[in-house]
Amino acid sequence: MIQYEVMIDWDSTQWSDTPMFAGDDDISDDWAYMDLTRGKEKEEGNAPASYLQIRMKAGLHEKYCIYNVVSTLYDRLRIWLPVRVRASYTTPAVWKPVFFGYISSIKINPSPNKQEVILYVTDGLDLLARQVLKQNDEEKTAQSPGDAINLIANAAGWSASRRTVDTSESATLSYPDTGVY
Repeated sequence: MIQYEVMIDWDSTQWSDTPMFAGDDDISDDWAYMDLTRGKEKEEGNAPASYLQIRMKAGLHEKYCIYNVVSTLYDRLRIWLPVRVRASYTTPAVWKPVFFGYISSIKINPSPNKQEVILYVTDGLDLLARQVLKQNDEEKTAQSPGDAINLIANAAGWSASRRTVDTSESATLSYPDTGVY
């Protein structure tokens, strides 16, 4: 049987910092359903972000309600918190990464006949698509394509520990000079 570990860094203060998943960050026992949509399922040349929908078990709407002052998550549940999902099918568990992203929206329905909580999570490509990331004009230096990719991945919040980029290529990317005509 596959086990899933779902973690949210509740104490994160900056979405681009390396998350510190510990303590009550583990919500593995709270979710009832997850739906993952990978961006690469679309046509070539169009790479939208990957999205993860996490539907919590019934009755947890009070715990995850942002207005419930007695909840342990009061004043901690918000958008842009880092989320990590890993899976294991071995005992003892050997965890494999499934998804890493950020909470983009939260849906809470306290209606007695619904009482549901859904967390919508997106990966770093969404930040690129929304142009939240911007090139720093002071950092336009000639570099290898791998180094340029690393700068983009850093800006998108993908820590170096979660990626492998070949920086050994000898080609150099140069930024064009700007002139006034």
